[in-house]
Amino acid sequence: MIIETDLFHHKLENMRQQITRELDQLETEENSLKGRQGTESLLAKEEAVRATNDLERSVALKERKRKILTEIEHALAKIRSGSYGICDSCGQPINHGRLEVLPYASQCIKCKGILKKTFKK
Repeated sequence: MIIETDLFHHKLENMRQQITRELDQLETEENSLKGRQGTESLLAKEEAVRATNDLERSVALKERKRKILTEIEHALAKIRSGSYGICDSCGQPINHGRLEVLPYASQCIKCKGILKKTFKK
């Protein structure tokens, strides 16, 4: 199977730029939320609770985006090394359709399924 890495490289670069922008935006929002946490009045305390909840969601979202960014960086490194589209676990080709949907996929469907089952136990 021949994979046109130029197309995937372009997609991955665009995804990396988008996620980097989103992470910057989340960082700005978090700083604003942190400023709303330390107030004294009852209304302000309710606002601080909302801000804390929003901050927790933001931190979780940021963590997920950082994980995806790491996966994108890994996929870009695989393009550079010539191993893009090859499963990290079994060494078999990753289905082209899977790469179309998830260009930073590093495992084939079969190996990803085995990994998920392993972590559920």
